[in-house]
Amino acid sequence: MVITRVLPDPVVVSSGPAACTKDGAYAWSARFRVGQLQSDLSWIIQKVEINAPSGNHTLYEAFPVSGGEAESLNEDSYQANEKRSSGNVVVKGLAQHFYFGVG
Repeated sequence: MVITRVLPDPVVVSSGPAACTKDGAYAWSARFRVGQLQSDLSWIIQKVEINAPSGNHTLYEAFPVSGGEAESLNEDSYQANEKRSSGNVVVKGLAQHFYFGVG
């Protein structure tokens, strides 16, 4: 039987300042920090919604967190190259921490 536990939401931790160009391109790198350490591998599942002049997009990403560690193994990068001198880009993310085990 597979056991799934939804754990407290992770915190997004910036890996550095966001970079923007005058033409509308942007990039921002971040990691996820969990509040409840697990002894085994756990996962952060993220839903990202992007509303941009080029269109609306929804995507999902998964980030492993090693047992006993407080941060995701991989960094996430929010970036786009809109090549526009005006307009808005809205990026919304929902990240949840999960443990999947066998019991």
